[in-house]
Amino acid sequence: MTAAWLWALALPQAEPPLTLEEAMRIAEQNSFSIALQQSDIEKARQRVNEAAASLKPQVSASGTYTRNDRETTASFGQGQTVVIQPIDSSTIGGSVSIPIDISLRIRRGVNAARENERASRATLDAVRSDIRLSVKNAYYAVLKAQALVRVQQATLESVNARLTQIRRQVELGSTARVELTRQETLRQQTITNLESAQNNLQQALYSLNQALARPIETPVTVVSQLPSTTVAATEAELVQTAYADRAELRALAATRRGLEQARKAQEAGDDPSLNVSVQYQRNLDPAGLTAQSEATAGVLSLSIPIFDGGATRARVRQARQDEAQLDIQIAQSRLGISQEVRSARVSLESARARVRAAQEQLRLANELLRIADVRQQAGEGTYVERIDAQREVTEAETNLVNARFDEVLAYAQLQRAVGREDLSAPSGNTK
Repeated sequence: MTAAWLWALALPQAEPPLTLEEAMRIAEQNSFSIALQQSDIEKARQRVNEAAASLKPQVSASGTYTRNDRETTASFGQGQTVVIQPIDSSTIGGSVSIPIDISLRIRRGVNAARENERASRATLDAVRSDIRLSVKNAYYAVLKAQALVRVQQATLESVNARLTQIRRQVELGSTARVELTRQETLRQQTITNLESAQNNLQQALYSLNQALARPIETPVTVVSQLPSTTVAATEAELVQTAYADRAELRALAATRRGLEQARKAQEAGDDPSLNVSVQYQRNLDPAGLTAQSEATAGVLSLSIPIFDGGATRARVRQARQDEAQLDIQIAQSRLGISQEVRSARVSLESARARVRAAQEQLRLANELLRIADVRQQAGEGTYVERIDAQREVTEAETNLVNARFDEVLAYAQLQRAVGREDLSAPSGNTK
C-alpha cells in the first residue's frame, strides 16, 4: 500500500452530486407527513381486520366454582341419604359461535373498511405528490441561484478585464482618469451583486435541505440539468387525465364507495340475523340428585327485528346525507383540479413566451455591447455608453435565467396538477 493511497484514504470523500430523483427519495424517506399518513394506513388496515373478525368463529372458555353455605340432602327410608345439592361444585365449559351473515351487513361493513383503507393509501399518494413538488421547487431554486451566480461571475470577469485595459490606457495618457473611476464603480457594484447572488444561493441550499427534512447545514451539490418541458396532450386531455390520476379524487372516490357500503349495512339493520353456536360444559365433581358430568348443546338463534322506533331509518337517512355531502365535495374538487390544470398550463405557456422574449433581449444586448466596443475603438463612442451596454447584457442574462426557471417551475406545477410525471407522451391513465 503506497503512501499516496493512504493519504487519499485519510482525506474526506466528496459527496456525489444530488440528483432530483435522489432528492425526492430522501424527502419521502424523511417526511413527517408521510410517516403520519402511513400510520393512518396501518390504523385503517387494522379496522379492516377488526370488521372481518366478525365473520369468523368466536371461541370462548369459562370456569365456575360455587360454594354454598351448607350441603342439601334428602333422607329416604331405611336410612338412605341422598345429596341434592353439594356444598361446593366446579364446572368448566366452552362455546363456539358462528355468525351467519344472511343480511350481508357484516360483509358490507368489511367492504366499507377496505374502501377507507384504499382512501388512506390514495391520500398517501397525494402527500407524496405535494412533497415531490416542494422538493422540485427547492431543487430548481438552487439551480437558478447557481445560474445567477455564474451570470455575476461572468460579468465580473468582463468588468475586470475591461478595468485592466483602462488602467493601461490611463497610464499611457490616452484615457481620462474619470473613466477609470467609472469602471471601478461598476466593478464594485458587480462585486456587491455577486455577493448578494452567493447569499441567495446559500439560502436556497438551506431551503433544499429543509425540504429534504434534514439538517439545513448538510453539504449538498446538485446536478445542473433541467428537465424537458414538452407537453404532448391538449388542455382538455390534461384535465381528463387529472380526473383519472389525481390521488385526491381517487381518495374521495374510495371514501364514497365506503360510505355506500356503510349505508347498505345500516339498511340491513331491520333484517333478520342468524347465529349458530355449540356449547359444552363439564362438571369436575358431579354430585347431587340431577348432576351430570358433562353436557353438550347446539343452538340455532334467529332474531327478527319488529320495531326499533325508527332508529334504523334515521341512521340510513344520515348515511345518505354523508354520501350527498361527499358528492358535493367531489364535484368541488373536480372543478378546482380543472382550474388548477388550466392555470398551470397557461403559466407554462406564459413562461415560454418570456423565455423567447428574454433570448431576443439578450441577443440585442450583446449586439449593443459589440457596437459600443466598435464605436469606442473608432473613437466615436463613450465609456458610459459601453458601461450601460454591459449592464444591459447582465440584466438580459438575468432575465433569461429567471424566465427559464419560471418555465421549469410551471412545468412542475402542471405535473402536480395533472397527477403524473411524464407529460411528453399522449395523455392517458398510465403514470
